[in-house]
Amino acid sequence: MNSHPVSRRAETLKLGEAMTSNPRSRNKAFLTYFFSTAVLGIVLIAVSCYQVSHTGIDFRWLILVALTGIAANATLKIPAINSKISVADTFVLTSMIFFGPAAGCIAAALEAFSGSIRGSTKARRLEFALFNIGNVALCAYLAGQMFFLVLGKGPLHHNPEMTLAGLFPAAVILALSYYLLNSGTVALMVALESRKSACRIWKENFLWHAINYIACTFGAVLITANGSLITPLTLAAAVLVVMTIYVGYRNVLGRIAPNPQA
Repeated sequence: MNSHPVSRRAETLKLGEAMTSNPRSRNKAFLTYFFSTAVLGIVLIAVSCYQVSHTGIDFRWLILVALTGIAANATLKIPAINSKISVADTFVLTSMIFFGPAAGCIAAALEAFSGSIRGSTKARRLEFALFNIGNVALCAYLAGQMFFLVLGKGPLHHNPEMTLAGLFPAAVILALSYYLLNSGTVALMVALESRKSACRIWKENFLWHAINYIACTFGAVLITANGSLITPLTLAAAVLVVMTIYVGYRNVLGRIAPNPQA
């Protein structure tokens, strides 16, 4: 959680810190997976840009993209699990639900880029960014496709009559798929390089990140439930709800965090 590794941002297990082995010692499986993900993701971003440019660029999407970039740099430290979360995914998912998987893919890539330039060491920054951006783009696009498959309709930009009740089942699938795809792919990458269990890495570093995706998806659904009302007020209200959940979650984890002197 992205991220962000990933997070994608800090979400992704502090990817830059996890990638500490000598490049010469990396196995073929790791290198194949790492660079295939980066290349496929970048190609998908290019295709998504083409699709968005040819379907018309809505000013509301540009606002969401701008907010994504800004929010990606505003994070909250989560005690006990050595990670950070932000509200940026709220705008990524809003872009996806309202304008489609291609729009969400681009927004997710921007969020990943914002996190990547602040993560890792200078020597690994480009490498980190390539995987991070490509991986998040792929995960966002696939999760968006699953969302619309369950929803049975296209982007809400063309179906503004959708209600919260109508969006709920598909939103659950969106949150779970985006969470599992993003955390799972990063855990696998780290496992291939470190030669450790991917399942163990996932449970130790990503299990608690589910709250990030659930909260952000809920915020995105609040914004998009009535497409005609994507205004600064609805955006602010959704972010307030998500931030409230984050702060409450942080406080709970802070109280249950083990005392190092115990």
